[in-house]
Amino acid sequence: MKKIIAILLMGLWLFSLTGCAASAAPKDEMISNSAAGYDSGYAEEGYYDTVTEEVEVEFEEETPAMAGGSTVEPEMPDDGRKIIRNTTMTVETKAFDESVVALKQAIGAVSGYVEYSSQYSGGRTRSAEYVCRIPADRYSKFLESVSGTGSVVRTEESTEDATAQYVDMESRLRSLRTQEERLLELKEESGSLEELLAVQDKLMEVQYQIESYTGQMKVLTNRIDYATVQIYLEEVEVYTPVEPSFGEEIVDTFSEMLRDVKNGAEDILLAVIYLIPLWIIAAAAAAVIVLLVKRSKRKKAKKLQEYYAAQSVNENTPKE
Repeated sequence: MKKIIAILLMGLWLFSLTGCAASAAPKDEMISNSAAGYDSGYAEEGYYDTVTEEVEVEFEEETPAMAGGSTVEPEMPDDGRKIIRNTTMTVETKAFDESVVALKQAIGAVSGYVEYSSQYSGGRTRSAEYVCRIPADRYSKFLESVSGTGSVVRTEESTEDATAQYVDMESRLRSLRTQEERLLELKEESGSLEELLAVQDKLMEVQYQIESYTGQMKVLTNRIDYATVQIYLEEVEVYTPVEPSFGEEIVDTFSEMLRDVKNGAEDILLAVIYLIPLWIIAAAAAAVIVLLVKRSKRKKAKKLQEYYAAQSVNENTPKE
């Protein structure tokens, strides 16, 4: 009797296991199809396939596809194109310190900031480099202010249209966030550990892509919202003429010659002043040498006199 009861219990236990396995099979199949559908975007069946199709439809509304599967350029926003501005300027000044102060005031007046700066002092002149980030809506006003800090001898401007890149990133982020929401819902509905791990793996991949695109979007937005202006400030004695005439070139050449002569004379004077200590030491050494030579000559003359005097005495002494 006990054996029969044991056999019946064993049969019921096996039957319950079979039922559980049958009920879990569709979910397992759903998860495997979801993983394939996520990678390719074309899963044949399962809940995740439905999520992927919804995401693709939303993305296509932003960037419609052409016939044959190729895509066209994203639709441009109504509020204007996304333009990245870069400018390089060379400014000459005769009052270097005042120009530096004026340049910093111009940056502050438009709510900009200095991203990088350096100063160099060589000889009689100084120079500085500033990489400024200026709000795009105050870009023109800032360039006018820089023109007032000195003589602008060179200006190079370049622009880059980043509208398509910006819209594409927005669409991708929107699509990824939709996928993230669907995966979070699917994670809550996961019944087995295998399902949970599969969904968690895809969720981490989507979240990593969201973080990556979010960082790229911040960098791109900063480049669009703030123009980059690189300024080289150079201290000069004479401004470089933009388009000098022949007479002005003659005057400038003569002035430059006089300036070179003046600078050469100053360099010679500085060299003379620099060598004064060496000349003093050399003069002292020469004086010592002259004194020693004179003393040596006097000693030799005295010895010769004594020698001749002794000879004279010997000759005048009578021999016995």
